[in-house]
Amino acid sequence: MLNLTQIYQHVFSDLSVPAPKDAIIQRIKTLAGTVGADRFRALAAQALIKQLDPAGIIPSVYSAYRSIIHDGLTFFLSRISFDRIVDMIADQMLLTDTGSREQRLVDLAQKCPTLHKLGQIIARNQHIHPNVRKWFVHLESGDYGTSIEKILPHVVNAVQSDKELFSIQFGRQVLSEASVGAVCPFWWKDPESGAMEQGVFKVLKPGMRSLLAEELNIIDALAAFFQDRTDQYPLDDFRYIEVFRDIGRALAEEINLIGEQAHLWDAYHFYQDSQGIEIPKLAPFSTHNVTAMSRLIGVKITDAPMEPPERKLCATRLFKAIILKPLFSPSDTAIFHGDPHAGNILAHKTQQDQPATISLIDWSLAGHLEKSLRIRLLQLFLQVVMGKADDIGAALMGLCIPALPNRDLIPRLINGAIAGLIATKEYAESNLLKKVFCLIDRAARSGMVFRTDLLLFRKTWFTLEGVLYELDPDFDFDAVMTASLQTLFLREIPKRLRPLLFPAVDRPERYASMLTNKDIQRLLLHHALSGLKTGSVKILAIRHFLSALGAPLDPPSPCGLAV
Repeated sequence: MLNLTQIYQHVFSDLSVPAPKDAIIQRIKTLAGTVGADRFRALAAQALIKQLDPAGIIPSVYSAYRSIIHDGLTFFLSRISFDRIVDMIADQMLLTDTGSREQRLVDLAQKCPTLHKLGQIIARNQHIHPNVRKWFVHLESGDYGTSIEKILPHVVNAVQSDKELFSIQFGRQVLSEASVGAVCPFWWKDPESGAMEQGVFKVLKPGMRSLLAEELNIIDALAAFFQDRTDQYPLDDFRYIEVFRDIGRALAEEINLIGEQAHLWDAYHFYQDSQGIEIPKLAPFSTHNVTAMSRLIGVKITDAPMEPPERKLCATRLFKAIILKPLFSPSDTAIFHGDPHAGNILAHKTQQDQPATISLIDWSLAGHLEKSLRIRLLQLFLQVVMGKADDIGAALMGLCIPALPNRDLIPRLINGAIAGLIATKEYAESNLLKKVFCLIDRAARSGMVFRTDLLLFRKTWFTLEGVLYELDPDFDFDAVMTASLQTLFLREIPKRLRPLLFPAVDRPERYASMLTNKDIQRLLLHHALSGLKTGSVKILAIRHFLSALGAPLDPPSPCGLAV
C-alpha cells in the first residue's frame, strides 16, 4: 500500500527543502497518476490517518472512543475531492518535522469546515479532558492563515456600487476567522451625520460554499454509516444523524449572510433598552456576499480582566440578557442567540468605575420564541416545581408539535425516561432551568418531537451554562431567576386586580411572567415561596397580594423555586 513515506520520497527526491507548495502539489499529482485518482485518494486518506494517528493522541480516559475517531476520519477523508486531499498532503509535508501530531490534526481541521465546527463544539465542552480541550480551543476564533489579499477583492467587489457614496476605506488585515468566515475592518462616512465610523466586514472565505456542499454530503453519509453500526461503537444511544445534522445546520446558517443580517436587525432592536448590552448595528451597504456592521471593541468575556465581584455581576447580566430577556419578553416573538459560547461574547470597559459592557456578536445562528410557546414552557417550569411525573409528561406534550403522533408516547415517557430522570441524584441537585432542559432533552431522545427553535433554546442554555460557571463558579441560577420574577410580579400587580374579581378573564398572556393568579396560588400552596426572606417590602407586597387569593401566608417547609 502506498504510504506517506513513499509519497515524501517521491516528492522530495530531487527537490530542495523547503520546496514551494505548487511544486509539491505537482509531484503528488504525478505520483497519483500512476495508481489512478480515486485509488490514490483512498490510499492518501489512510496514509494521512496513519501519520496523524488521532486515536493515539486521545487520552486513555477516552480509549473506548479511539475506534470511532479513527474510522470516522478515515471515512471522511477518503471521500474528499482529489484536489483537496492533494492540498492537505502538501500542507502536512510543509509542516515537516516541526509539527506535533496535535498541531497537524488542528491544521487539518482548519481546512475542513465540518471538522472545524466539530472541533469548536468539543472545545466548548467544559467537562472534557483539559489536554483535548487545549488542542481544539485554537479553533474557536483567531488567525488561520487566510491572507487579506484573498479576502479583500471579494469585499471590494461586493460593495463597489456604494464605495463612493459612503466613502468606504478598507482595512488591510484579517481581524479574525471562524470555520467559514473572516472579518476585516473598514471605515465609512454616514451621509446624514457626516461622521466617520468604524466597522467590520464579515465575508465568507474563498470557495467556502462549494467546500461545505461537498462536506455536508459526506457527513450525511457518515451519520448513516455510524447509525448502521451502532453495535460496533461505545455510543449505543448516541443520535448520530441528529448530531451531524445539527453541525450541518449550524454551518448552513453561517454561510447564509442574509439570514444573519435579519437576525442582527432583530437583535439590535430587541436589546436597545438593555443597559450594558451591545449588538452590532448593520451598515446600509450589506449584501448577500458581505455583512457590513459596526465594530464592537472588547475581549473574549472569560479572558476579560475583572475581579470576582465584577465577574459575578457580569454573569448575572449575561444570564438575564440571553435567557431571561427572551423568555419573559412582552413581545409576541422574541429573538435569542443560538450560539453564545465565550468567543461570541465580548467585554470592555468604557469607564473604570463602571461594570463592563457586554457585546453579543455572531448572530448567524439564532432562534425565535413565540409567546404561545413560552407560555407552554412556563407551564413545564410550573410542573417541575410541583414534581409530579404525570403532570410533567402532560406539560411536555403541550410543547410538542401537535400534528405529530406524540400522545401515545406519554405513558412510556412517564413510566420510563421521565420518571427515571426525576429519580436521579443529579436531577434533584440541578437548578430549575437545567431540570427543564434535561427533561426536554430526555423526551426528545425518547421520540417526542419539538419545535426546532425550542431545541435550539435548550442548546443555548447548555452552551451558556459553561460560560457562566467559568465567570462565576458559584453562580446561582435559581436566585437570579427568583429575583427577576419578583420584579415582574410587582409590576404586574395592577393588572392582576381585575382578574381577582373576574377569574374567567385571567390569561397568562396578560403578564410578562406568563403565570396567572391561579398559577401563583398553586406555587404558593406547594411551598414555592418558602425560600424567600420575610420582611422586605417586595416580599410583603407579594405575600399580602397572594393572601387575597386565599392561599396560606406561611408555607411550612422549603420546596421548589421561589417566585
